[in-house]
Amino acid sequence: MFVGECPIDKVYGFYIPNAFTSNDDGINDNIGPISYNVSILEFSISNRWSYTLFETQNGLSWNGKFQNKDCPLGIYIYKVSYRDVNNIARQKTGRIALIR
Repeated sequence: MFVGECPIDKVYGFYIPNAFTSNDDGINDNIGPISYNVSILEFSISNRWSYTLFETQNGLSWNGKFQNKDCPLGIYIYKVSYRDVNNIARQKTGRIALIR
């Protein structure tokens, strides 16, 4: 999903795919926000019980593992905290599917 637009000279946003395949084939093995004119402050992944499995503040992406073990197939919740082009702090949550 692409989030946010201002006047044409201040277009900003980020995109997170809704699924990825963490199967070590070199294609779609990791997932993270792809941004344009946005400072990503934090990106985290939680399971359906709100247990945080992954959290980063330095632009890393999630590889579908927790404590070096593959997470089960299913739906996970992401949360992205970011600053837009006007330096306003914002937050977005959504769902991603882990498939293999």
